[in-house]
Amino acid sequence: MVAEAQDVEFLFNGFNGSEANFTLDKVSITKPSGLLRLTNKTQNAVGHAFYSEKVRMLNRSSSSSMNASSFSTAFVFQIISPSKGEGGFGFAFTLSPSDRLPEAEAGHYLGLFNSTNDGFSSNYIFAVEFDTVNGFNKSTDSVGNHVGININSVDSKAGKPAAYNDDVNRLDSSEELMLDSGEKFIVFPTLSDCYYRIFMRCDHSSVCTTVLSYGV
Repeated sequence: MVAEAQDVEFLFNGFNGSEANFTLDKVSITKPSGLLRLTNKTQNAVGHAFYSEKVRMLNRSSSSSMNASSFSTAFVFQIISPSKGEGGFGFAFTLSPSDRLPEAEAGHYLGLFNSTNDGFSSNYIFAVEFDTVNGFNKSTDSVGNHVGININSVDSKAGKPAAYNDDVNRLDSSEELMLDSGEKFIVFPTLSDCYYRIFMRCDHSSVCTTVLSYGV
């Protein structure tokens, strides 16, 4: 998704490569089955897929102040690890001022940043990372298989292991969601009341949990 401009709504129930306002680059492709594949088995591969019509993310509430707009979306993802060796570092859902990130690097940078611009406020990038290995900053991203909220950097502002709780009587107990298990996951990123919230569930389950929230 690309930030700035008029409010929009869009829905994709599959992809055939001819969708309006939809751009792919690097190794990303649409498959005959209608699925979108972001990367392949190539080492250090990077792929992008953007809805490229601009979306207004700031509203002026008065002559002097700007507030973040509310938004909600949903998507399904599946991470399939190679049969031999280790897989990649995961992927990210992102809001970006551009649908082209030519200098972005693979690995921990998740195709969004590089060693030169990571952490710069001028990036204007919001991302939800689905990380399958230990994160970029191991002192804070100490656990692989986690979900993080990132702003202008691969160093997460907030993060938690991917997990859910289906027992209201045992709120301190959770079941791990292995992101690279080949399972299909449904994710619901939202921004409302100045909070980013990430809801997530398995495709075969009706249990939906708040994985993460972060105030802006």
